Amino acid sequence: QTVASTMGLKPLSTRQIARLARTMHSFPENAGKELREHVRSIMLAQFLPKAQQKMLDQIMDECKFEYDDHESTDIEINIKGANEDNIVKIGDIEMRVEPPTHPELVPSPLFFEIPSHKRVLRDILESLASGEKHLLLIGNQGVGKNKLADYMCELLGAEREYIQLHRDSTVGSVTLSPGLKNGLVVFEDSP
Repeated sequence: QTVASTMGLKPLSTRQIARLARTMHSFPENAGKELREHVRSIMLAQFLPKAQQKMLDQIMDECKFEYDDHESTDIEINIKGANEDNIVKIGDIEMRVEPPTHPELVPSPLFFEIPSHKRVLRDILESLASGEKHLLLIGNQGVGKNKLADYMCELLGAEREYIQLHRDSTVGSVTLSPGLKNGLVVFEDSP
């Protein structure tokens, strides 16, 4: 029984450790200075009670995790076009992108680059560049989660389709969609 477990801090899962290792391996130059923030993100530290947040920070201090100074620096967003290898760069993270198959599905939102959103975009790009395929954005209504997702899709040339969920949504209604084929109703995999 550790002090952390008595305070309610759960250990990292194998999946969380693998994600952390994949990110650190993909960006070794940032590994030391960003490890603390990655652990805080994985542990959803901002949603923990204050006592657990303090315990987590004490544990990371004892392990000599460095503090990340990215909050104080402005992050630039650069896009190099088709004649320059289709590279998106946010801060110090770069990722090669492919042209979209269906450009009409790539969103083009009105987006104002504010420092906190650019930091989140950088973190999203870092996760995608290190091999993450699925991301979950958590936050209160109206903080810009859809805007961030749409803008990232625009930067990456990625198609986006909306699925409206409601209290009666089921796994089947999300994964299958009805359609007509030769006058018959058929259910096919959703996009």
